[in-house]
Amino acid sequence: MNQLPIYVTKLATQVSWSVESVCFENICCITANFYAVSSSSLFDDCSPLPISSSESIIDDKSDKENTVSSSSLSPREWMIQHILWPILCSSLLPSRRYPNFDLDHNENDIKSFSLQSCFIRLTSLTELYKVFERC
Repeated sequence: MNQLPIYVTKLATQVSWSVESVCFENICCITANFYAVSSSSLFDDCSPLPISSSESIIDDKSDKENTVSSSSLSPREWMIQHILWPILCSSLLPSRRYPNFDLDHNENDIKSFSLQSCFIRLTSLTELYKVFERC
């Protein structure tokens, strides 16, 4: 919240209020910069984030592993590994437009699919086991 006065000042001085689309773009950019975590302000005291018992996503077994491995991690790496990554894994869902899309389709389908910013399944666990079972 130390950056709140700068945020309000930028909203007052750097937003073009005359054109609607430019106004929204400026507000979005300034707000994104306000909420972005800068490397200099990230966990200045290097203490772990306080997590209430209702928000805890780590069980006791993995919590012991996290305390052992977190000593070698920087605060930014710890936050990415233990907070951001589990949230992304639980909330990132691929598009359902092509639910069974495989690489067996023709090249035009793959090009149109990739232009829509969707996910393409490259391999599966069973296919990997077939490849690496002799190792």
